[in-house]
Amino acid sequence: MPDSVWSRTLREFRERVAGTARAPAGVATACVTAALGMSLLIKVLEIAGRRKAIPREWIGRAQRIAADLALAADEDTAAVLARDVAKMSAIPPAAARAAGEGIELCAEAAPRIDGAIAADLAAAAHLLRGAMDAIRACTSGEPG
Repeated sequence: MPDSVWSRTLREFRERVAGTARAPAGVATACVTAALGMSLLIKVLEIAGRRKAIPREWIGRAQRIAADLALAADEDTAAVLARDVAKMSAIPPAAARAAGEGIELCAEAAPRIDGAIAADLAAAAHLLRGAMDAIRACTSGEPG
């Protein structure tokens, strides 16, 4: 597997995406976006958990989903560079499902989140929705 997208700075990742190499491209970028959305959700759950009864299971689920999306970004990049069509076909649907799980977790948590962090929860859900839509667009070849 080539260098992990996670071992570089955001600036380096952005420059690699903007470059002419085949990868990272759409799916990997959407997976990074979704993983960041999950990180924001984890932050919200941790902060809310200090004041309210937030199930620790939610944080564990969010961490698992974030890890799955982070791995998908690397796996997609590697598959594209290796021209591994089987993996290039398998990774996006799994990543879209993971982002969908994240959206569901945001909705599940929403009734327990209030105050200023509710805006962060909304941002997390929007990042996940956008990432999921982007992944699906990459596989369908059709915009939005």
